[in-house]
Amino acid sequence: MSQNYDFRTLSPLEFEAFCINLTAAELGLPFETFAEGRDRGIDGRYEHEGRTIIVQAKHFRNSTWAKLEKAAEDESRNLKILNPDRYIFTTSQPLSPDRKDKLKAALDHRSVSVGDIWGQTELNALLQKHPDVERRNIKLWMSSTEVLRTLLNNHIIVASQAILFDIKRTMKIYVATRAVGQALETLDKRRCLIISGPPGAGKTTLSQVLAAKHVSEGWKLVSIMNVEDGWRAFQEDERQLFLFDDFLGKIDLERSLSGNEQESLNKFFQHVGRSTNKRLILTSRSYILEAAREKSETLDEVRVRLAEQVLQLSAYSRVERGLILYNHLYHSDIDDKAIEALIDSNCLGRIIDHRNYMPRLIEWMTDRLRVNDVAPEDYPAAFIATLENPTKIWEKPFRHISKQANVLLFSLFASDDFMSFRGNGVSFARLMPFFCRALRGFGLTSGDGIGGNALEETLREINSSFVTVHEGRVNFVNPSLQDFLKTRICDSNILAVLIAASGSHDATVRLWNIARSMPADIARDLAAKVISSIRSGWLAGKMQVSDFFDLIDSLGSKSHDWTLVDDLRRSNWVRLTWNPADLPAFISKLQHYHNPNIPEIATYVRFFYRELFQFVKNSPSLRELTLLAENLTEHPIATSQAFKALFKKAATLEIESLEIPDREDETGRLAEDWLKAIDKIENYLPLDIEEKKNELDQFVDSWHTYLANRSGDYLSGSIGSARPDYRSADQSDAILTPLFQDLKTEVKP
Repeated sequence: MSQNYDFRTLSPLEFEAFCINLTAAELGLPFETFAEGRDRGIDGRYEHEGRTIIVQAKHFRNSTWAKLEKAAEDESRNLKILNPDRYIFTTSQPLSPDRKDKLKAALDHRSVSVGDIWGQTELNALLQKHPDVERRNIKLWMSSTEVLRTLLNNHIIVASQAILFDIKRTMKIYVATRAVGQALETLDKRRCLIISGPPGAGKTTLSQVLAAKHVSEGWKLVSIMNVEDGWRAFQEDERQLFLFDDFLGKIDLERSLSGNEQESLNKFFQHVGRSTNKRLILTSRSYILEAAREKSETLDEVRVRLAEQVLQLSAYSRVERGLILYNHLYHSDIDDKAIEALIDSNCLGRIIDHRNYMPRLIEWMTDRLRVNDVAPEDYPAAFIATLENPTKIWEKPFRHISKQANVLLFSLFASDDFMSFRGNGVSFARLMPFFCRALRGFGLTSGDGIGGNALEETLREINSSFVTVHEGRVNFVNPSLQDFLKTRICDSNILAVLIAASGSHDATVRLWNIARSMPADIARDLAAKVISSIRSGWLAGKMQVSDFFDLIDSLGSKSHDWTLVDDLRRSNWVRLTWNPADLPAFISKLQHYHNPNIPEIATYVRFFYRELFQFVKNSPSLRELTLLAENLTEHPIATSQAFKALFKKAATLEIESLEIPDREDETGRLAEDWLKAIDKIENYLPLDIEEKKNELDQFVDSWHTYLANRSGDYLSGSIGSARPDYRSADQSDAILTPLFQDLKTEVKP
């Protein structure tokens, strides 16, 4: 693993800790460390029986030899006071024999020897002797091109220069927090880990760091976009860690997990949990995960919750927040004067303690491209303003990109595929026609630039800054960009063009849901455009029938044009679809629906009753019958005795056909799921299946006994909290202020 490191990825604090660890490994002695700030010339110290060894580290990443020599002269005053028996001076700068002699002369103390002045070459040589020190310093080797290529070959990430840059930056600015120890302990015990938290909390960063640690231990990493990818990549004899980032989607949870998705996720979760050479890391936003749990028993199971770690922004200590800000400023390319203005403004505490503090906002506000137009003296105020209103961070960059790029972002925002459950973005094939029609609508092309070239050229302009491109799909770099675009898209002219450019029902409906809140006269005109687009018949995709009824109602009430009702009168169902298990709720709604502009409601009710009857007649699965029973219980509708008899027959046949699983196989949990399903069905309609229920109950009892007795049951035990060894528990400004002052002196000499 060893490289010829220049140590640029480490901040001064991290370089100091690295040097102390390396010295301790080389000498075989324990060194004490001290709080951040003015250290009186002591970064590490060993004392025993009156003998003292001191370690002093000087990073000086961007500094000159002259300034390093001057720093050594300054340290000589501390040396005379401290008077150690041995003094080890370390620096990340490369040192020639002549320069080592000059540093010894500058330090001017009996405790200093040329052999104890370690520069870049000596540090790399010591790393060869002490590989454990290198392995523990992930930020060193994870940022090297060779290691990154290894990760790419192991499929942790696609071979994209933009993503490579993101990984390198992540490892530079990463700060070890308590969350790392907790996550590692959970992953070790459960073998599966769900990292949840609000946007910008650092979920992806934490998952990458955990992945890096496992790579250092010889694990193969597999980045997956869905569970099917995981099954395809599964190798029984390999140590594999599966990384499933944002596994429940980017923005909204518009539907529940399908039965097949739940079953596949559940089986994969169980299989990894049973495998000693497999690990699974998933990330999700808290609100999406909780919404999914309301609809999915799989995600609400005890063993899944035990594998979850909630990464709350409030979990970061004040020192951790300060170190995150420090690392971002240190590794940034922004004007030194802006950093000095920030330090001198006395607003560091306000930033660290701000209610909207999040690592992602800190990253944005230390990105040179985003703050390049901010005068150094205005930087502190701009930083605070961004925290007050995070979406404002996109305003200036949005104005500075081309009009074509603006249109591409609008097109991406409105695209129906973007709102898909998995949040994988929009394919080029889906995005291109929408984008090209929108360009024409905005008058930005005469037609010559239409096609793949226009899309590719525009994507190159905003790739990595506004969007990401992965395997032929385009996605937003951050959800806050959608929040910003939603405010910009609320313009009658923009909405009119996008509605005309939309090529799908889903995108058109999404745009209308924004347009309907516009002033009455504007909403009326836009409703007319939506009606015209839908009636044209060229929109792709289908709509849920319940959504179509709501659409007719809202469009008609805004435009007073009820011509879309004709589609229902002609029974034109080609563009409509429905989930039979959800029909009771829709039938109940229709039965209470009163609108003179939509007549013949009773006809539609009879039609969907027939659909419901036909659905049960076609022998649905136990899961489908369970969902239908839940809906019939929650939305009681009048059903015939013939329907109830048919339902009872179908449910009884499905339940009686269930085969008791092998107790030794963890799929035995299916029996518990089956009993829950039976209870839900019998809440709607009692069944004569006592013998099968008793058989399942007996099996579940024996299964629980087996679990209780099984050695090393992965559900047992508590999740501890391994806290990194920070050198100070003090979180006051007295500790943080000297830390940031170093950015004006040592870091930016």
